[in-house]
Amino acid sequence: MNLVVHTARHPELRDYIRSAVSGLHPFIQKGLVERVAVDSIPVERFMFKLTVNQSYGPG
Repeated sequence: MNLVVHTARHPELRDYIRSAVSGLHPFIQKGLVERVAVDSIPVERFMFKLTVNQSYGPG
């Protein structure tokens, strides 16, 4: 996906983030997503702010 992200150390958190970003990929590509919030009863709260570097090519 050519996205630069800070890497989480915990493998399950990495998998969760990878899954969330992969599911949102079509919307990210179209510029429809600026922020993603986890709306549930959180054990921990996470908010993702997405900044797409336009110098990377598509896909």
